[in-house]
Amino acid sequence: MLPMVVDPALLVAVTLATRIPFLLMPSSDKATQLWIIETFAANRRIAPLRFQNSLRQGMLAYPPLPHFFLAFLPRHLRLAAGAAVNLLADVIHVLIVYVVLRLLLAGHDTPGDVSPTLAFALLFATLPILHPVNARLAGIGARTIGPLLFTLYAMALFQAQHASSPLFHVVCIVTGIAIVLASQFALQVLVGISLFLSAWMSSVVPGVIVALSIGIGALIPGLNIGPQLRCKMQHYRWYASARNLHIDMRNSLAQIRKILGGEPRTAGPRLIVYLVSSTTPAAVVLGTGTLVLAAVRAWPWPDGVDANPFITFAVGIVIGASLLCLLTIRGPLRIFGEAERYVEYAAPFAVVVVASAYVAEGADVGAVLLLVILNCSVIAGQWTISVLPQLRSAIGFEPTDDLKALVAFLDRRPGRRIVTSPIFLASSLALLSRGEHEFLHVLVADADGRFSHWHEDLIGYPHLRGRASHFVERYRADTMVLERSSFEAIRRLDVEADLDIRPIAYQNHGFLVFELDVPARD
Repeated sequence: MLPMVVDPALLVAVTLATRIPFLLMPSSDKATQLWIIETFAANRRIAPLRFQNSLRQGMLAYPPLPHFFLAFLPRHLRLAAGAAVNLLADVIHVLIVYVVLRLLLAGHDTPGDVSPTLAFALLFATLPILHPVNARLAGIGARTIGPLLFTLYAMALFQAQHASSPLFHVVCIVTGIAIVLASQFALQVLVGISLFLSAWMSSVVPGVIVALSIGIGALIPGLNIGPQLRCKMQHYRWYASARNLHIDMRNSLAQIRKILGGEPRTAGPRLIVYLVSSTTPAAVVLGTGTLVLAAVRAWPWPDGVDANPFITFAVGIVIGASLLCLLTIRGPLRIFGEAERYVEYAAPFAVVVVASAYVAEGADVGAVLLLVILNCSVIAGQWTISVLPQLRSAIGFEPTDDLKALVAFLDRRPGRRIVTSPIFLASSLALLSRGEHEFLHVLVADADGRFSHWHEDLIGYPHLRGRASHFVERYRADTMVLERSSFEAIRRLDVEADLDIRPIAYQNHGFLVFELDVPARD
């Protein structure tokens, strides 16, 4: 009886200990997310955001469900509540994996030793792949809700295949609708894996349930699933064209492949620097490596491992996720979304498969515990190297003095049409400003959800490319606000931005403001 209490308590403690420090990470998403919640608080409906302060009137691609509920909270609690929900979703996810392992490995746990159930649950709880980006925990999106919903969906799908009760079909459909509303990464995995499972299991059920989830959700008044799907589809097209927009870092595995395919003498050092400086690829590579090491340790797998239908089902998810990940790394097929998400979402099922092989072979779990220690060391190292130097206020969005001074200057000149670089700066200014400005927020698509207009507008990521006069002529912009680092990057890259002939209306250590409605100097 004691392990039934101690083991879950230990899992919760480890999960919290390895995740709470990441709540202290700075997140570029905070201002954007809070701005989105402000907009939801104004209209109180689940729908893609449509508003005027963009290069074109359009829809924001962020999933609306978490923001919709957070909008009902007082403004000062929203960020903390969003981070707490992310943390709670991770804890629940780990406990679900523990319960599944306990059911599958029943009879193999021995008193007095660390049980295989606990060892592999700890392995899942500490996989570096579950700590990929600071926005996952520090932000208030659906980065942890999505994986949890997909795991619940997959469990219900398995039961729908093997149980006679229609209840599990209903659970699948409800969870599928929640995924459409809550997470575009979960949506890409849901559709891709379900189609693969239809072939893997020679059954139309997975594909039909996805279609029913979308179809029934589209018929429910107020959910506005149709416009959201159009917006998400165009967002995936944005990933597909990322290489042309100089944002290869949106697909970390593709960036690793690009580094390895470069100059052989410098590929190794460049890869090390990239892995240390960017948490996402490091997490994917190290997390995947952990599972590979565990699988190799259990190989050759004993006969009978796949006799359990759930293991066969889990193997299908892992193989499907691996194939989709490989397809997505290739440039022309990036429309499948972000490659690393397939690996991340399949992690719990990979752990279950490897654990079953370990137990069937009778292998000692000491190697698994060593991997857990290694994972914790990697997490601590990532946080220390990548985060500690940037440590700032954890729960809250506290603007810098330079940003406050910039907002004060802009609010003394109300009613401006402002374009910013980097693009995330528009969210911070829109959140803080009271000057009734119109911020040309380039992250927003046009009314059809097309992101292709970025090519026309010569917007790069994260820095502006092209001439400032373009925004004057096309969008009647009268003000351009640049972070000083962005301005220096423009000059360093020798971009023809025609800013040297524009008067500087204001500047401080962090920002510059250019007047675009004043005739340019010859």
